[in-house]
Amino acid sequence: MSDQPKGQQLASVTMSQEECEAYLARPLTGVISIARKDRAPLTVPTWYRYQPGGEIAFILEESSYRGKLIKRYGRVSLCVHSGDELPPVYVTVEGELTGITPATPEDLFSLAECYLGEERGKRYVDGVTGGAQDHSYDLGDTVIMRVRPDRWISTDYKRQAFWRGVMS
Repeated sequence: MSDQPKGQQLASVTMSQEECEAYLARPLTGVISIARKDRAPLTVPTWYRYQPGGEIAFILEESSYRGKLIKRYGRVSLCVHSGDELPPVYVTVEGELTGITPATPEDLFSLAECYLGEERGKRYVDGVTGGAQDHSYDLGDTVIMRVRPDRWISTDYKRQAFWRGVMS
């Protein structure tokens, strides 16, 4: 146990803004939470795209339950974490919906490639679009919803000295 007061131990695991942004930019499956009236938030796994300093982009059907909730309440939380990797690391970001634009097959490929690689990303898009090679496939109400991060919460337990003993 450390001699530091508990507050100092907690402060030592907090990541800087730059570290949070770099971590969020990794291709990790996120968990998005969206408010619901008179219920706990809807919390589901999701793919997303993020570049440091920018907005978070989600691709989804605007008419889906998730899409309707984001439009109605205009705010989301997204948590990304290290999964089974130890010691644990996570970043949670809250933000406001800033825009909705129609998604294209190229947008789908960009997201799928990030998570699956080029070859599997192409197969994913082919599966969604029925193999339409001319990119004229109508994605219906599939949209990109953009969220501007405005609050960050993070923990990187690798910063706590006792983890070195746990992991050796």
